[in-house]
Amino acid sequence: MKTTAFLLPLALIAACSSAASPPDFTANTCDAVNAVLAAGSTDNPYSVFRGEPAMLGDRVLDDKWVANKAAFGETCQINIMRNMFGADIYTYSCDLYSSPGSLNKDEKEAEARAEINRVKDTIASCLGDDWVMDESTEDPDVEIYQKYDFEPVSGRPGADEFDFTVDPIYVEMSYTPFMRGRGGPSGWLAKVQFQEQRKMAE
Repeated sequence: MKTTAFLLPLALIAACSSAASPPDFTANTCDAVNAVLAAGSTDNPYSVFRGEPAMLGDRVLDDKWVANKAAFGETCQINIMRNMFGADIYTYSCDLYSSPGSLNKDEKEAEARAEINRVKDTIASCLGDDWVMDESTEDPDVEIYQKYDFEPVSGRPGADEFDFTVDPIYVEMSYTPFMRGRGGPSGWLAKVQFQEQRKMAE
């Protein structure tokens, strides 16, 4: 009995120690950008950032996790979207700003823009001349929209392999006084998202 009681805790400790640890970096820095890019370049993108499974009430959501470390903002998520135009899309996204409703619109717009500009400037300075940034300000589904896309000068990864490719990195802000599709909130939302795509898992 003593031996069994001693081995069980050891087994639990071994199981816990085998879990992946998040990369060591300070948020909102080039180290954070490089850590996310490195995690995205693996065969199983961003898996090192997977924390607890995401939940909807008491139900575990498939292929969604709360990130164990935030590169930007306070909370980040890992998602896998299966079978998207012949590929699996992996994302690491961080919430930068959220404010529901339409009150104090000008003040909240200034706050949201300050957040996305800070993150945009950090990413741009870290990536340097090997990457290019594109800006868009229109989306028919929202009233106010701002998006910055980043991709390598050499072209989007996977362009020679897939018919459809995702933005490697983007920073986005949007505002609508109405509820967003699928029950999304009204008001202001801003986020940064890193994306990778792989051949569909068998």
